[in-house]
Amino acid sequence: MKNKIYSSSPRFAKQKVLAKISYNQVKLLTEDFNLIVSHERLYGEQKQGKMADVS
Repeated sequence: MKNKIYSSSPRFAKQKVLAKISYNQVKLLTEDFNLIVSHERLYGEQKQGKMADVS
């Protein structure tokens, strides 16, 4: 996950979020464990992904 960028909704700027990481997905969650956004996990030379699902 080093040097990879995963975005979230601007409404969560400067807020603490949690990351749930699996072999193929990175899910960003609120502190109450509600889904913010889901990304395909990046490997290799990919630096930044696209948002897959926004709550």
